[in-house]
Amino acid sequence: MLLDIAKKLDIDVTDYVDNEILLEQHANELEIKIYQIKQGLPWVWYHVKENQISNMKKNIERILTNIDS
Repeated sequence: MLLDIAKKLDIDVTDYVDNEILLEQHANELEIKIYQIKQGLPWVWYHVKENQISNMKKNIERILTNIDS
């Protein structure tokens, strides 16, 4: 799948095609980055359900208060 995307974006992947370990390493790095993004406040806020907005606001205020302390 990654190779298909790279081909569509006209990215030369000849250095990586035969290196399965390198491809797996890059895939793992992407998975970690995606996980980190999904744990961030912007992601959580965007996906919060309407009935949870009030609680989410309180949690964000608590987090920001602790950062300033």
